[in-house]
Amino acid sequence: MKKSQISSMLLLTALVVAGCSSKNVQEEDPNAMDSRPAQPVVVDNTQTSGINNSDINGSQFGSNAYGVVPAERVIYFDFDSSQLRAEAEALLQAHATYLTANPSVIVRLEGHADERGSREYNLALGEQRANSAKRMLNILGVSEAQMTTLSYGEEMPLEFGHNEASWQRNRRVEIVYP
Repeated sequence: MKKSQISSMLLLTALVVAGCSSKNVQEEDPNAMDSRPAQPVVVDNTQTSGINNSDINGSQFGSNAYGVVPAERVIYFDFDSSQLRAEAEALLQAHATYLTANPSVIVRLEGHADERGSREYNLALGEQRANSAKRMLNILGVSEAQMTTLSYGEEMPLEFGHNEASWQRNRRVEIVYP
């Protein structure tokens, strides 16, 4: 076989292999924000608890609702405050009921702040907010071992506006079941 034929064969083989190995993969933009609302996570405990999850309303606790995570997962705060509002109590009580009934479930409390203030200040404020929710859950009977906290400060806003309505939605703690 001639040297030019060998080179042609190698080139053809390389092209075929390269063509076969390519995938149609869409790259995700790492800077893009997922604008979809968080979906409730349903944990199936029917094997251990005897609870029929199909009879339970996912957004509220029923009498046998220990298998469903409450759908509402965000606690909002006032400006420059880590004090829990009155409406946060019912939400935290629902999560505490679920967590105490499911001691192997871990929850992450993610603190956030609006864009006002320095980056360092907002990280500290987000941490204080997450710790406020953690303390209340602990008072309601949730084990320390079931909870972790994380502060994003102003780094992960829900709203990108520069007005009170946007800032209000960004001052929050998200309750995340990984």
